[in-house]
Amino acid sequence: MDSSKELLPVGRLIGGSWKRYVSRFNDLVWIPIIPSLVLAIGDYLNIFNNVFLKGIGDFMTFDGVLLSLLSTLALIYAVHNSKQFNESYRYAESIFFRYLWVVILGMVIMIGGLFLLVVPALIFTVWFTLAAYVFVVEGDRGLGAMLKSKEYIRGYFWQLAWRFVVLILVGLIVSIVAGVLGSAGGQSGAIASSFIFEILLAPYLVIYELGIYDNLRQLRPEIVGTRILNGRIGFTFIAIWGVVAPILLGTVSILTYGAAALVQAIMK
Repeated sequence: MDSSKELLPVGRLIGGSWKRYVSRFNDLVWIPIIPSLVLAIGDYLNIFNNVFLKGIGDFMTFDGVLLSLLSTLALIYAVHNSKQFNESYRYAESIFFRYLWVVILGMVIMIGGLFLLVVPALIFTVWFTLAAYVFVVEGDRGLGAMLKSKEYIRGYFWQLAWRFVVLILVGLIVSIVAGVLGSAGGQSGAIASSFIFEILLAPYLVIYELGIYDNLRQLRPEIVGTRILNGRIGFTFIAIWGVVAPILLGTVSILTYGAAALVQAIMK
């Protein structure tokens, strides 16, 4: 491969992301506070052995997941455009429901991949990792954002898979540290520790992945601004299979259980 077409070394990617993180820390650290707080409250309410509180906790957790998606969009926009909290969240709110479709589509494609085999689902995970960045930066919607992410990654799959593994390892290390530090305070301490580390980690993760995306845009400028059509039909069928397969599996399970119960009743 031409040296001019090589990805940034992992060390430079980590170091560059850290410098960017430190320089924007005061602006970015506030963005993930809202979803992290809502998730922390949900986790705390689930500690209690009370159906009502657990119900509220589950509701807070669901809201926290949605707010995390919103926060991710705001972070990407803030980092890429050097914007502040208010403007970033306003932008994220304006595109949230369109992005929700990307998330849902990605989920059903992953499910379809799992029902084909585990390996395709893992491959899809790498291919579509940058879909959110394509969506925010270039404005591609739905399957188009996912296909463009795949196209950027084409030819760099294993190199990028390694860079994403490094990111996962960073997340795991932070989670372990948070767990160890919070364990002294019991469940409440663990939740508080996790809350703090989530706030601190989220901006760095976005900066790191945005660094990969910007690097790929420099290496493959011919893709920027284009609409990717190749693979649209195939992934549409996989998405449909991702909806149909669980329904078929559930139906077969119910029929099998019903037949077994009927046979048992007859044998008695």
